[in-house]
Amino acid sequence: MPCAKAERSANSIRRRTSVADHRAVRSRRRQLFDEDEPLAGIGRSGQAERSGNESSIREERVIVKKSLAEGFAAFDEPWSPRVAGEINNMQIKLVKLEGAFVWHRHDEEDELFLVISGRLRMEFREQEAEIVEPGEFIIVPHGVEHRPVAEKPCEVVLVEPGTTLNTGNVDNERTVRNLERI
Repeated sequence: MPCAKAERSANSIRRRTSVADHRAVRSRRRQLFDEDEPLAGIGRSGQAERSGNESSIREERVIVKKSLAEGFAAFDEPWSPRVAGEINNMQIKLVKLEGAFVWHRHDEEDELFLVISGRLRMEFREQEAEIVEPGEFIIVPHGVEHRPVAEKPCEVVLVEPGTTLNTGNVDNERTVRNLERI
């Protein structure tokens, strides 16, 4: 009988979690769509369908596919990251690099640099530089002083917390506080 009791307890936890998750999803959808009326689901057209009866809400996740080529084609400015998407508390950013950036560090955030095209040289104060080719990535841990350098134009996907400032602990003309979304 102890197994049955443990299973009932686990099912009770699952039910409480799913109700809390359901409420959080509804709250987040209202924030995103800035509407009071609950979503019933996503219709065939991809548009959100509405229902006057809250109990008829179907939980569906909105799936968005994006093209890196289209994202990078949407802007030209080097060293000016654009937010392409978000996952949990992380942002997926697209950035074009050309030349040398400023030496900086991020006291709390780690950064992932995934090279899509071109060649990135990541310089460090405390160790030898690393060359990152297309299809490769490098993770720079928080607290490590670094400087990205691209001798020729380079396209990079960044994965980092939404709180990450592009120039880290340095505030200068290259600091971008409000990132555009693509």
